[in-house]
Amino acid sequence: MIAFAPGARLVVAQKTVTGTLRVLAVDGRTGAHRWTVSLGPTVAPAVAVVEGHIVVGDARGRLAALISAAGAVQHRWTDAQGPVFVARSPQGEVAVATGADVVVRRPDGAVRWRGTVPAGVLYGLRLDGPWLAAIGSATGDAQVPDRIWFARMDRAGAVR
Repeated sequence: MIAFAPGARLVVAQKTVTGTLRVLAVDGRTGAHRWTVSLGPTVAPAVAVVEGHIVVGDARGRLAALISAAGAVQHRWTDAQGPVFVARSPQGEVAVATGADVVVRRPDGAVRWRGTVPAGVLYGLRLDGPWLAAIGSATGDAQVPDRIWFARMDRAGAVR
């Protein structure tokens, strides 16, 4: 997976031959290597860049991390309590879904919203303003997402 980051950088998330999730940044103008981070076992790497912050993980929820533009791992989650997915909003909020439970925190760490996703399997999150979007499968039988659920975080409760 490839994403573009500010400063003309390319960010690549790849699965190595040993099955490790490796994230590297390359200068998009010169091709010079900037940094590399190895995170742990992966099945299918995923990467996104939001306001200069890199959100990386495994499409099956085995691990997730937030990485700074300089390559520092700011936070790392594993699937110890169920599949884990992370999203960061342009406003600096971070959503973490572990299993069916979702918590959104403001940049100061305070909880903004807490809820659950419907029965099924989660494959990813997106977060912006008052909206949280979760993609997944209603039954868990699908190998690719076949549902999208939304929550307006200024209202209590569940993702619909």
